Amino acid sequence: MFSFYKFKPWFQRAFRWIAGDWMTPNQATLLGLVAAAAGGAFLYLGFRVSPLFFLAQPLWLMLRLVCNILDGVLAREKGLADTRGEVLNELSGVVGDGLNYLPIAFFAPGGGTRALAFLVIIAAILAEMTAVLGRLATGTRRDEGPLGGKLDRGIWFGLGVTAAGIFPTALNYAAHYLAVILLFVVLTWLNRLRLILRSL
Repeated sequence: MFSFYKFKPWFQRAFRWIAGDWMTPNQATLLGLVAAAAGGAFLYLGFRVSPLFFLAQPLWLMLRLVCNILDGVLAREKGLADTRGEVLNELSGVVGDGLNYLPIAFFAPGGGTRALAFLVIIAAILAEMTAVLGRLATGTRRDEGPLGGKLDRGIWFGLGVTAAGIFPTALNYAAHYLAVILLFVVLTWLNRLRLILRSL
């Protein structure tokens, strides 16, 4: 499956200027969490007030993803990469996913859509934690796909939310869309687990 993760080095070069010389890795992490919370808030407003609010969510989602990319770049550039920073980065990734996507699980129309959103979040946590376990077990973080990671999930979620903002009737197909995302997130988790076990 096509993955945006292969373009991560390009994203790092393209958005490095945002951080300037003033931003620290922890500031990038904190800003990413704020962006995730804002994105979740616009999802809530989209469900409760008007679908037009959905159109703002992908902007905050992209800011969150950019911050997630920048924190690692800044840590390496400034010589601040350490175990504590890695722990904070991994934890903020999981928390950020929750802030971004939990409003779908609570406020989307239809019990099936809400249940699938919960399952996607759980599967994403399993996939990310398995990636971290890869580093503990083999010294290498497992970022394989087919749905590579936060960047891939964010872009596909963002496309779906944008479609719902432009065409509100697209929400009628939200469960189908989430089912496809869930399938590929689960396959990602299983693939990473398989590669770890094979390397032991």
